[in-house]
Amino acid sequence: MSLQDDLIMMTGILLIIAGIVLILKKRKCTLPSLLKRRLRLPSRFFATLGIILLLAGTALIISPLLIVNMGLDFWIVFFLGVLACLMLLIMFFL
Repeated sequence: MSLQDDLIMMTGILLIIAGIVLILKKRKCTLPSLLKRRLRLPSRFFATLGIILLLAGTALIISPLLIVNMGLDFWIVFFLGVLACLMLLIMFFL
């Protein structure tokens, strides 16, 4: 495995850890007052955020293993999926 694959897998591990922390601490997390006014249930927001991070992290960990078997087409589709998850994450913050 190359250095790039190792970096991708480490990023996936960090995203999974962040997702688990958000899911477990969803009732204790606080938001800025501007976001608190817009959200009715902040705990649901943090749970959704945690699930998105878990999905992106799992996909990043599995990707180097699947790339060997599936080829370049899977690589392109995979990164489009990860970018979609991250765009959802950014949308939640805006």
